[in-house]
Amino acid sequence: MNISRPVDSVLSEMNKLSSQLVWLKLSGTDLTDEGCKTIAGFNNLMRLQVDQTRITDVGLKSFISLKKLEKLNVAGDSITLDGIQKLREITSLKSLNAWNIGVKKADMPELFRLLPSIKIDTGGYSLPFLSSDTMIVQDTRKK
Repeated sequence: MNISRPVDSVLSEMNKLSSQLVWLKLSGTDLTDEGCKTIAGFNNLMRLQVDQTRITDVGLKSFISLKKLEKLNVAGDSITLDGIQKLREITSLKSLNAWNIGVKKADMPELFRLLPSIKIDTGGYSLPFLSSDTMIVQDTRKK
């Protein structure tokens, strides 16, 4: 979203379009918990990207009313395990991007236990080295 004013104030003006919104990307904006209350009225949202914003568990709780929400991205937000467990009430939720949030590594198994039917991406990938991915380049020019 390319705007020069706070996102929360723009969201309130979007209420007129709320029935038409199915995907909302607010990544990296100054969205706050107050703005999440407005988003909660966008009943047809299926995808919501609020990663790298200023929302907390309070704002996350607002999304419980989004009964069509299938994908949610809260990566990099100040979300805790207490906030995430509220997402169980969104029965349509299929996918959650939740890396670099306020859930401790030791609590990650609990996160998956709380939301067993949701595909949760917590990042931290470790990919193996494959020799087939490597190429050796040699200079074959005559010197």
